Amino acid sequence: MEDEPSLVLNTHRYVKQLMAVGMTEAQAEAQIEIFIHFISDKLVTKQALKETELLLKRDIKELDVKLETRIKELDAKLETRIKELETNLGSQIKLLEKEIIIKLGGMMVIGVTVLAAMIKFF
Repeated sequence: MEDEPSLVLNTHRYVKQLMAVGMTEAQAEAQIEIFIHFISDKLVTKQALKETELLLKRDIKELDVKLETRIKELDAKLETRIKELETNLGSQIKLLEKEIIIKLGGMMVIGVTVLAAMIKFF
């Protein structure tokens, strides 16, 4: 039982209690040994907890690195996409400006022509 986790309990007290209800000392000791053996598989040692903690910390750190990398990748893609949209929007605004200038120029030509015609007839 050297490798098994130790269970802190007063086995002497339990043996005495079992003997008080009619068990022999040998039976009481055997029952306590069986009980300790049965629950020792369910107990966790401080060393096992420490090892689990270290593994969890390592896994969390790895996950953190992966998440940071993924976030940086997505951020770069988003920045690229935003720049593409800004460029596209700027091009479309320039096209609209040209169309407005052409239409305003046409309206001015028509307005001047109508005004010239009105002046000629009067």
